[in-house]
Amino acid sequence: MVTCQKCGHIYSRIEEDIDYNKFYSEGKYVLQDNRDSFFDKIIRLNNKIILKGIARFNRPGSLLDFGCGKGQFIKLAQDDGWNVFGVETSEPRAKFAKKVYGLEISSQTYKSGRIKEDNVDVLVLFHVLEHLTRPWTLLDSLLKYNLKPGGLLVIEVPNIQSWQSRIAGRGWIHLDPPIHFSHFSERVLKSSLSNLFISEKRVSYMSLPLGILGMCQALMYRMGYRGKLIEDLKFNRSKSLLLRLVITLPLATLLEVLALMFGKGGVLRVYGEYRPHPGS
Repeated sequence: MVTCQKCGHIYSRIEEDIDYNKFYSEGKYVLQDNRDSFFDKIIRLNNKIILKGIARFNRPGSLLDFGCGKGQFIKLAQDDGWNVFGVETSEPRAKFAKKVYGLEISSQTYKSGRIKEDNVDVLVLFHVLEHLTRPWTLLDSLLKYNLKPGGLLVIEVPNIQSWQSRIAGRGWIHLDPPIHFSHFSERVLKSSLSNLFISEKRVSYMSLPLGILGMCQALMYRMGYRGKLIEDLKFNRSKSLLLRLVITLPLATLLEVLALMFGKGGVLRVYGEYRPHPGS
């Protein structure tokens, strides 16, 4: 873990060679069709909350989801009247979104420039920037070439200053080496977004699926658990794991709710208006 002395941004330095194409096709990244499962219902409810947040600032128009996964969020947005488009470099997930939901998805790796012919009203990136070594370079290009001036950016990243991060330390669920490179504090995130001409409208610290699970893993880590909770719930759902989860869940829920009250929830979700300077 390294902290930039100039801007305060925290990042993980990965010194071993990793086959990331293989890594993203294994473990918790293996594609599963979990429609109608309990976890899928939680994700759907969380997505509805985000859409209500967007509706506070924008009527339905065009929306680009960069890193859209299996397409659950933009399918819900489409049902609400949005004209949606997704970018997802995981080919299995892009195919799932196209086949199951009938969505328009690009799986090409984005480097720079325009994605669609017309700029969009809303650009969303959920848990994308932590996977990048240079997150602001990519975001600057996405904004400059793809979001209308006055459009809305919605971005969500893990909160390294959250209570669950402080409780878990090196066992925090969102450190997630070797695939999470960048780690965000609220101060650095807001400062960096301001430098990209984003005027903050609202900040939320709540994630229904990641907030509670993140706190559960933090507490379980303190009790000796050294696994990866999301991955183990998918593929190694033993009785002892479920018992630990049942024991931990009430306290984890209470602590995460209290953390939200103090702005220390597991994620940072920023809604911001894009106001570039003329000629920028």
